[in-house]
Amino acid sequence: MATIQTVDRRTFLKVSATAGGGLVVGATARLTDSVKASTLITLGTGVPFNVSDASAGFGPDQKFRRNGGRADDFVQYKQVDVRFTKEIDVAAGHRAAAFVEVFNLLDWHNYGGFDGFIPPTTADPNPNFGKPSALVGPVRSVQLGLTYGF
Repeated sequence: MATIQTVDRRTFLKVSATAGGGLVVGATARLTDSVKASTLITLGTGVPFNVSDASAGFGPDQKFRRNGGRADDFVQYKQVDVRFTKEIDVAAGHRAAAFVEVFNLLDWHNYGGFDGFIPPTTADPNPNFGKPSALVGPVRSVQLGLTYGF
């Protein structure tokens, strides 16, 4: 985790990162005395998928390999989220804020549901082996909100 902060505290930038199966980077910056911006960037490697190998036939000869396949792309999951917050003075001891959040800002498509079936050698090969069949994670979406504290 790294933090950069000015001496007069009018602006600050705080950045933190974690890794383990992927990389998550978060950052917060004060743009003005009452406006903050923050982001969360998530990058992940390909998710493993199960492989059902019937190349030697069905029944006792069929093999099941849990997490036996993995998507080819190195960065398989990627998402950038942002949030802007405007703090509002209401009264002594009361505070409010308005915010806008955008999830998956760049509208990247993240895939899952990979086909892991290997048919018997006497049949045609599976043209969909290793291909995804579903989207995972959110599509680009916007959320507006208000908070009030006392």
